[in-house]
Amino acid sequence: MLRTFRYRLYPNQTQRARIRKNIDACRFVYNWALEITKTAYEKDGSNLRWFDLNNRLIELKQGYPFLKDAYSQSLQQAVKRLNLAFQYFMRHVSQGKEQPGYPKFKRRKAHRQSFDVPQFFTIDINTQRV
Repeated sequence: MLRTFRYRLYPNQTQRARIRKNIDACRFVYNWALEITKTAYEKDGSNLRWFDLNNRLIELKQGYPFLKDAYSQSLQQAVKRLNLAFQYFMRHVSQGKEQPGYPKFKRRKAHRQSFDVPQFFTIDINTQRV
């Protein structure tokens, strides 16, 4: 069984700026990957794999230096979320659902924004620090 914990953070100004940069970079990568995947799907009906998009992510980071400030694993997780969204879309198309739910571009002013950090963070409950 997997267990999820949700915490409220109270970051200072420097931490807020760092979190905002990471969220912006993840949204940029998600939208970039969606554009590439959408073009490939419309062109020949193919679906790019997560591995292929992650390999292209290396080239993207060289063209956009602000992506180097974000956590690389967070960027990879953004690509993975897009891949899962396309898998759900393809499954609904193959099942013949009426509205399959094509993945949408992320907006900057969305109500909920998040990013994943799979490693290198610990939570100390006694001192209330991340």
